Amino acid sequence: MNLLLSDYQLQRSTAAFLLGSVIVKMYPDAQLGSVGFTEEGFYYDIDLGGSDVSEYDLLSLEEEINQLIQKALIIRNIVKTKDEAREFFVVKEEAYKRERIEEIKGNRVAFTSMDDGAFLDLGKIEGVKSSKDAGVVKLLSISGAYWKGDENRPMLTRIFGVAFPTQEELELYFAYKEEMARRDHRVLAKRLNMYFSDQSVGAGLVIWQPRGAYIKQQLSRFITDIYLENGFMPLDTPHISSKVLFEHSGHLDYFKNKMYHGMKQPDNDQYYIKPMNCPMHLLVFGNKTRSYRELPWRVMEMGTVYRYEKHSELQGLLKTRGFTQDDCHAVVAREHFESELESQFHLILFVLRSFGLQDFEVVLHSKMPKKLQAENVSGEWDLAVSVLKNLVRKAGYAAKESSLPSMFYGPKIEVIVTDVVKRKRQVSSLQLDILSTKKLEITYTGKDGLQHTPFMIHRTILGSFERFIAILLEHTAGILPLWLQFEKIRFLPVNSKQEFYAETLQKKCREVGIHSTVDYSSEPIEGKIKQAEEDKIPYIVLVGEKEQKVEGVSVRVQGTGDIGLMRFDSFLASVQEEIATKSIKSLLV
Repeated sequence: MNLLLSDYQLQRSTAAFLLGSVIVKMYPDAQLGSVGFTEEGFYYDIDLGGSDVSEYDLLSLEEEINQLIQKALIIRNIVKTKDEAREFFVVKEEAYKRERIEEIKGNRVAFTSMDDGAFLDLGKIEGVKSSKDAGVVKLLSISGAYWKGDENRPMLTRIFGVAFPTQEELELYFAYKEEMARRDHRVLAKRLNMYFSDQSVGAGLVIWQPRGAYIKQQLSRFITDIYLENGFMPLDTPHISSKVLFEHSGHLDYFKNKMYHGMKQPDNDQYYIKPMNCPMHLLVFGNKTRSYRELPWRVMEMGTVYRYEKHSELQGLLKTRGFTQDDCHAVVAREHFESELESQFHLILFVLRSFGLQDFEVVLHSKMPKKLQAENVSGEWDLAVSVLKNLVRKAGYAAKESSLPSMFYGPKIEVIVTDVVKRKRQVSSLQLDILSTKKLEITYTGKDGLQHTPFMIHRTILGSFERFIAILLEHTAGILPLWLQFEKIRFLPVNSKQEFYAETLQKKCREVGIHSTVDYSSEPIEGKIKQAEEDKIPYIVLVGEKEQKVEGVSVRVQGTGDIGLMRFDSFLASVQEEIATKSIKSLLV
């Protein structure tokens, strides 16, 4: 399904403007907050002044919007001075709009006007001519949202909707949403008993069950082997650290709002749960005198970190408060970092492609944070940005510049993958750190016998295992590669007479390290097949009298169907090869 939701900005902007106009008409005490846009649609945050809006009321609002669309009222962009804008919203008693005006730089404020000024709102809509430009509008849901995302500010009502040029595209969107729901990793993982969260443990903290834990462990083994083959050494560091380390590294100052609060001990030492692994990795490097001959010095850790994300931002496995990542760091001299960055970027692309992820977008975070501008590192920062841009270009990609500042210690690139239903998910990251080695006074002895400060490269490929598993589940609709599946084979005896034969085959699987199960239920064979299909079992193996006579099995492949009768030894050999080669599809079809 090819629905490029980002192509509908004119319709979304116009629809949000019309929503604002009908809100102030139907709810005279309402104050409009601000318009926002997501990957799929638009929303308007509104203070309803004590009134309530239900899902049922959305139909009335939608009807009013459609009437405005049919009238084809003229919409134009106008400009007012800041004083005129302030005065307008004082008369209208719009406190939120007045606050937004004060944030606008300069003395000119853009407005959008409809029907000769009968309704004005802040902001400019590019290309708008009339209310008809909203196309086809559908209001979808209501939720609460703090003003400017600040939990200390008022809670507003957020109305979310979508807008498309035609009814056909709107219907395509709903078909797209239906497919999204079918692939939602939270739904799949719950049905497949992969993980859960429990309030007695804490929101955003994942408890893995066998099927999910196996996937995570296999990913860890897979990526660890790749790192070892590429010259990385393993590390294992504590989950907590004294406050002193995070003060020296700069994380406490920059990252404090994302860190779990310090744990004060009887001796007055204060400890924090680590949000990152990099400071401890640098301590390992600095634990002994190092020579230039040891560079590049590469280490990796499947490190679990904790970040106190806002409750409203938690999203299944995509956004958690505790996660494990394939965290790699390379300490490099100036003469190494260009070639090291390039080789690490190519390794990112190689690994992602091995999972069937082929469609990449590269985002460059080149904007220096304000806190770093006083560090007098602009020359090194600009050099790092230039190197990152060049390696992306040489790899055949065009780096998309982010408007957001990078992390406080250096510019970085992020690799965004696009799945089979055109969703974009950030996975890998690669960053040149120009600051941490200075802050922690990390040096090495150069060829000249003097002490030099190296750079450090931060790199993840899979990133958060939790997020990567969510991406794989949604990309494959739950039909994961065989090597990641805990239960690889389910034997379905046609009747109780074949249970012993099924157990014999299960034992052969166990002898070669393949986990399988036998369905002993009293369900008819059709019911057993249906259940195995719903459980996303890779190989559903029927064993009846005819199969037993020839020491064979009748095999169904998940997502494909029945492929017929074959000798069990041949089937098992194919399964072993599929696992060994980490194939992303069955070798039997």
